[in-house]
Amino acid sequence: MSKATTSELNSSESSPPIIEMNNIVKDFHSKGFANTGVFRALNGINFKIYKGRALALVGESGCGKSTCVRLITKIENPTEGKILFHGKDISTITKRKDLLDYRKSVQMIFQDPFSSLNPTHTIHHHLSRALLIHDRCSKKPKKLRARIEELLAQVELPALTADKFPHELSGGQRQRVNMAKTLAVGAVMSRHQC
Repeated sequence: MSKATTSELNSSESSPPIIEMNNIVKDFHSKGFANTGVFRALNGINFKIYKGRALALVGESGCGKSTCVRLITKIENPTEGKILFHGKDISTITKRKDLLDYRKSVQMIFQDPFSSLNPTHTIHHHLSRALLIHDRCSKKPKKLRARIEELLAQVELPALTADKFPHELSGGQRQRVNMAKTLAVGAVMSRHQC
């Protein structure tokens, strides 16, 4: 991925960014039988993501788009550079509780929504699981159902969607269910993987 330049866009922003990538470099080391090599996947990446704004990372296959996301979600660590979340360097997030809190705030929405939804469970199950695991709703059935219907409404799906199974929905509807899951955990930023 080539160096990203977004200074023209960023200069007009009045609020601080949610995520900031500063001079990010990511190297992968290959250890084969005959040699050891280094592959530089990212070289000097800089961008900022602001609340209420979208940022598209566009490029050919293998150019580093997914690597950027893997770094933002702390699946991988950068070789060089800093990633800031609300101004705090995410490399300092080491305690389990802090990492879980961070991952509640930064979520991925996968390109293939069907593979991220268990086909044997209803949409109600998927959304209630996200709400209950992250203590985002009461366990009382009426309150839980009401919250699920609110989440579905936020992504413009009818309440009856809760009682359906993933295979009964279109690809776009499944994608919106995954968006509702990120809203359920209170994410402040989500990444749609294309």
